[in-house]
Amino acid sequence: MNIVKVKDKNNCFLVNEILSVPKDLGNTDYKEVLKWIENGGIVEPEFTLSEAIFKKLENLDNYHFNDIEIRQCKINNYFILQLSGEGRSLIQEQISLLLQKIKLNLITEEDASFEYFYNGGSIEISLVQLRQIYVAMLDIVNSNYQNYKAETYTIKNLSTVEAVESHDFTVNYLKNQNITL
Repeated sequence: MNIVKVKDKNNCFLVNEILSVPKDLGNTDYKEVLKWIENGGIVEPEFTLSEAIFKKLENLDNYHFNDIEIRQCKINNYFILQLSGEGRSLIQEQISLLLQKIKLNLITEEDASFEYFYNGGSIEISLVQLRQIYVAMLDIVNSNYQNYKAETYTIKNLSTVEAVESHDFTVNYLKNQNITL
C-alpha cells in the first residue's frame, strides 16, 4: 500500500482520504500505517482547526435554533401551558386581544383575562399574568440568544482542535425552564 496521508479518526486511521483502517494489531493495513509512522510519517488530526471550528459552529447553530423553547407554565400550582413557539404566539395574541378590548372600553385592565382550557379543565389567566409569562419567556429567549452570540465568539477564537472539540457550548443555555406564577 502506498501511504501518502493519514488522519487519526479515534478508533481508526483514514489513509489517503479513502481507506478506513481499524486500530487493530491483527489488521495488516494497520501494521503498514504503524510502519509508515515509524519511518517519519506524520498523522494529521481528523479535522484542521478551521474544519473543527466550522463543525462546532454548525453544532451550536443546530442546538440553538432547534430549541423549540418548550417551557412549562404553572399558575396557582396547576400546570396550564406548554410554551413553545406556538405557546408564545398564543400569549402574544391574547395580550393583543385584551389590550384591544381595553382600548375599545369593552373591559377594564383589572377585568382583562381569558379562559384557558386544558386537560378537561380551565383557568382564568389575567392580563397581568399573561404579561408576566411573556416577560419570563422573553428573558429566557434573550438569555439564550446572548449566550449564542458569546459562544460563537468563543468558538471562533479557540486556538487548537482539541480546545474546539472539548468546548461545551451548552453549559449556560437555559433549557426546559419552568415559569411559575
